[in-house]
Amino acid sequence: MKSKEYFFAIIFLVFLFIPLISASAAPTLIYPTEDDSPIWKGEIEFEWTNSETSLSQYHINLPDGTAKDDVTSYLSFSSYDLAVGEYTWAVRSCQDEEGLNCGDWSGDQAFEIIFAPTGTSGGLVACGKKYDNRDTAINESEPCGIPHLFLLLKNVLDFVLWKLGLLIIALMAVLTAITSFFSFGSTDIIIRIKAMWKSILIGYLVMLLAWLAVNVALNFLGFKFGEWWIISF
Repeated sequence: MKSKEYFFAIIFLVFLFIPLISASAAPTLIYPTEDDSPIWKGEIEFEWTNSETSLSQYHINLPDGTAKDDVTSYLSFSSYDLAVGEYTWAVRSCQDEEGLNCGDWSGDQAFEIIFAPTGTSGGLVACGKKYDNRDTAINESEPCGIPHLFLLLKNVLDFVLWKLGLLIIALMAVLTAITSFFSFGSTDIIIRIKAMWKSILIGYLVMLLAWLAVNVALNFLGFKFGEWWIISF
């Protein structure tokens, strides 16, 4: 009788400690590692292997001396907001979401984040890109959301107002001069030219007001452009 009690006690202890033994197996870091450094600033997907448990806790040492950590049920996660600098990170297997019952940490891997070369990321859509554009004040690698619709509208208005629009006005000025020269003072031609320039100025003023409204809305939504009222050509 006692032998059966001992047998069941041993079975109970085995099943009790198997999860703890499994949790002690350290994961293997896949990306990023020292061999991948330096990494361009933008979307960075951290990956590791962990077949022992369903939960993992990652820990990232940031350049400013703080740390970023969390428990996840996945074997990877993406980060879009890591600044330029040097990092180290590690992962361990866990049995609970609080990170209290965990195994050994993997070996630390160090990597460095640098800016992507100029021209790597650009275009009218300033979101959902692989890399961040160092020439702008926003992070183009962030996932696209509703606020980015206003940002897209701003980029379109910037292009129309300060590039395409000015080119059209210059061409219309040349066309006006040529038409006036060959009209020989025709009253009808002069009236048409005045009406055309009136329409151009009204349209440009409407777009300028829309540009101001969109910039104010973007600043309210948290997008920072510095001195956005200063126009750069």
